[in-house]
Amino acid sequence: MVFHTPKQLETALQQSGIYSIAVQNALTQTQNTNSSLPLTDPGVQSAIQSAVPASTVQSSAEQIINSTYNWIDGRVASPNFTIDLTQTKSDIATNLGTYLQQKLAALPVCPAGTELPDNTSAIFSMTCRPAGASISQLVSTAQQEALGNGVLKDSSITAAALKDPQGQPLTSKFSYVPKLHRDFVLSLYGLPALIVLSALGVTFTSKNKRVGLRRLCLTLLTTGIYSLAIALVTVWLLSHVANSLGSQAAGLEAVQGKAVKVVELLVADLRKWWFGFGISYVGIGVLGLLALHFNKSKLRPATVDNNPLGHNMNIPQAGATFAAKSDNPASESRPLAKVNEQADQEKPAAEIQGR
Repeated sequence: MVFHTPKQLETALQQSGIYSIAVQNALTQTQNTNSSLPLTDPGVQSAIQSAVPASTVQSSAEQIINSTYNWIDGRVASPNFTIDLTQTKSDIATNLGTYLQQKLAALPVCPAGTELPDNTSAIFSMTCRPAGASISQLVSTAQQEALGNGVLKDSSITAAALKDPQGQPLTSKFSYVPKLHRDFVLSLYGLPALIVLSALGVTFTSKNKRVGLRRLCLTLLTTGIYSLAIALVTVWLLSHVANSLGSQAAGLEAVQGKAVKVVELLVADLRKWWFGFGISYVGIGVLGLLALHFNKSKLRPATVDNNPLGHNMNIPQAGATFAAKSDNPASESRPLAKVNEQADQEKPAAEIQGR
């Protein structure tokens, strides 16, 4: 639910604000390179950032993410994105030209004999304008240099251009990821099936279904409690790490701080589902135990039959008397009830005679 689709990652990146500082961070990283533009100039930075708004960075990043997910899912053999930078480079050159035009027009005229600047960086750093110099020509020269060897040297970015510091393509370096992802997806279907089979095994291998269901409910209850406990510990650890990073924010680069925010947002999504599963397990376990408690009569074992062979088990009541065995066979055929009745009738007479 969190990592199987790019939606959660894209949302976390957007909410973190990393796109709003991406260009500024790139300019900071590029200042130490041999760029023909004075990237420390605030006017140059503003011109470039205006040409590359956060929406453009986000669109390009999401194109890369979606293409990468298609490769991970096995839909394509390799990422096949292509980000066209032609219009972006043109906008950068236009903005730089506007800024340089205004800057040169405001400069005083240089003393006679001042030579023209020989490179783009020198044009932007001019403190005066040589007499007879064409501002339009200087601006055009700077724009052509910006288009050819400025911030964006290439007109497009492709998957093949993404390489590690050693020059190895990232798709080759992480070629095992699609297989790992495929196995993970299979486990999402296999593990629930194994859980169901285990639950059935616990239920039907117990001495009776009631005991099995009770054991299953207790297992769900304890598993839910453990899940909630682990999720709570994760929340505490995340808060502790976030507070620690927050106290060191001054020593972190802006993009690193935003990256930490992305991780926090993703972990929050993961924690939400984790809590949900834990609460569900606890709820099912509790409801199951309550159902067993209030339905004891329905789940009791059947009464044991003490006369499985069908013998006549009519036992006389206490107090019944029996007559002596008669020599008359016919008397033996009389029912026991008749014998008892005759004994009851003769008993008073015998008592009177005895008196």
